[in-house]
Amino acid sequence: MCSPIVAGFNGDTFLGPSSFRLKYLDPYADAARTWLHREAEVVDTTHLTPAQAALRIAEAVRSGRGR
Repeated sequence: MCSPIVAGFNGDTFLGPSSFRLKYLDPYADAARTWLHREAEVVDTTHLTPAQAALRIAEAVRSGRGR
């Protein structure tokens, strides 16, 4: 899970690399492994445009999967 996120943080051409974001990566990953995946519909947006991500989320909400 973390390597695409780390690559995104390090390759961020808008904000640049961020040690602040990397500092909180492990706590976020821990949360995701426990309550987040249990309580939420997780949408992998790794290879989606913002518009595609919005459509995927909207479909999850329409179908009742989104909470």
